[in-house]
Amino acid sequence: MGLLAGGILTEYLDWRWVLFVNVPIGVALMIGGYLYIHSSERLSGRFDIPGALLSVAGMVGLVYGFIHAAHDGWSNSITVGTLTLSVILLGAFVAWEAYTPNAMMPLRIFANGAD
Repeated sequence: MGLLAGGILTEYLDWRWVLFVNVPIGVALMIGGYLYIHSSERLSGRFDIPGALLSVAGMVGLVYGFIHAAHDGWSNSITVGTLTLSVILLGAFVAWEAYTPNAMMPLRIFANGAD
């Protein structure tokens, strides 16, 4: 269906119209979600701001390090420093998530339930 719709759109219109194929699907999902998903009770807790900052900073550093490595090489000091800092930040994120009571990503979800 998507290939057929994409072919028709690109044949009679412009290739950019292919980007709008998912809009009706998204609208249908939003309407269906509104009609069939019922609200749940609110959970008490606080937003994990340190966890969010550590994870975002670590992932930004990791992506920047990979991009920099592709351009300037793996032995470049900026690449090594950025990747090292990102590993430290992501390690601090895991340590923080193990410590805080309102974790953004509770580490218990990785526990093996087969025991």
